[in-house]
Amino acid sequence: MRFCKIVLCVLIVGIALPTISLAEDLFDKTRSDTAIKMYHFPQSMTVLQNRPGRGLYYFYNNGEARFNEGLGNAPEPEEDGFDTIVSDAGAIKKTLVKTDPARVAPSKAGEDVRGPITRKRLLELAKANSSDILLIFRRDVQVHSESVIPASSFSRPASLVSSETGGYTMAIRTRGILYLKKQKKVLVLKDNKQSETVSATDLQEGSAEEKIRAINLKGLKRLANEARRVILSHKFEVRRSGY
Repeated sequence: MRFCKIVLCVLIVGIALPTISLAEDLFDKTRSDTAIKMYHFPQSMTVLQNRPGRGLYYFYNNGEARFNEGLGNAPEPEEDGFDTIVSDAGAIKKTLVKTDPARVAPSKAGEDVRGPITRKRLLELAKANSSDILLIFRRDVQVHSESVIPASSFSRPASLVSSETGGYTMAIRTRGILYLKKQKKVLVLKDNKQSETVSATDLQEGSAEEKIRAINLKGLKRLANEARRVILSHKFEVRRSGY
């Protein structure tokens, strides 16, 4: 009887584990997959930005989520002035898309991806993209203010760079993962956080945009350097004999 219970527990765990693995948001992972084989270059790469299911970014105001259900009854988000700063195509191209200037991983920008990045979602993205490597990045935007900012301001965040909003401190956390298609393995990149204080005067004088643009670009550059380091650390090197 005891043996039967043990067997039953093993079967239950064995069935449950794959389900949990497939449903996990991989941006919650803290460690890369193991048993990754060294790969030969060149490797092609596509850069994809991850956004929440509802909302432009993973916004937080004083610790409260302002995306998905956190937007309440606010209107559906649209591309606006804030989005053109943080998701400036030129900045992304100069940093993440050009992760390796030596072209060991020729890369291009792809379409934005909505919602959690799960194993199942990665398999779908792998079929839709012909590249060998997928670099998926996400921005968490934390806004700390003296008073709570209405959810509607995060639905159309252009108000965050206008005089409509009072001063605040903004921190942009830039995160990323690499997906090796052939091996179906995930490499977790070290994230970084850049912050800046935006005063009411900055908002009135129009200098808030430049402050946000600067910390955003810094975060993208650091993630690009981290991606380059991780990609090259798995490059197959032919060992030559000294004899």
